[in-house]
Amino acid sequence: MWQRPEAFNAVQRYAPSLPHLRELLVAFLIGARATWIKFSKEFAPGGALEKATPEQIEEAWLSVTNDLCESSFGTWRQQSKANPTLSIHQHNARQMYKFNNTAEFLRSLSPDMRKFLRGVTREQDASGRGRAQRVQMATHKQEVTMENTQKDAAKEERKRKAREELEKVVPLLTITEFSFRKNLKPMVT
Repeated sequence: MWQRPEAFNAVQRYAPSLPHLRELLVAFLIGARATWIKFSKEFAPGGALEKATPEQIEEAWLSVTNDLCESSFGTWRQQSKANPTLSIHQHNARQMYKFNNTAEFLRSLSPDMRKFLRGVTREQDASGRGRAQRVQMATHKQEVTMENTQKDAAKEERKRKAREELEKVVPLLTITEFSFRKNLKPMVT
């Protein structure tokens, strides 16, 4: 709470207009207290964590997300948004470089070996594998854009027809006019 005093001040400012704030806060704190007690038992002296071996602690580790690919997909989305020309191949190479500690490995190689690896990398880049994928993606994006344009045009046409139908309607402005029209029988031709 005190790490973000502006949040506390904002709640205080709006408190008079929030009639159930007190009851909600009390219910939240009661639930939080029960959970706090339940989870803090592990950290108490003589608790489960104090008695656990390093191997047991390592086994108890949990991933931040339920799906290991979820965070990787989020990283890909952020990187591709920041750099739209980035290919999935290049993204994967960057991620492997980062997570496999490749920089340290490269420092241990001889200059000749690094030169050889740069040549292999240039060959892979020149192979056009990424270009073919970018062309495929651009073609797909163009097709989707054309479909959306056609859908938008059809939607606008429906709106235009509906407007025309509404413009044909003659409003009845008086009760007399309404009564007169109500008593008229439609003429069948």
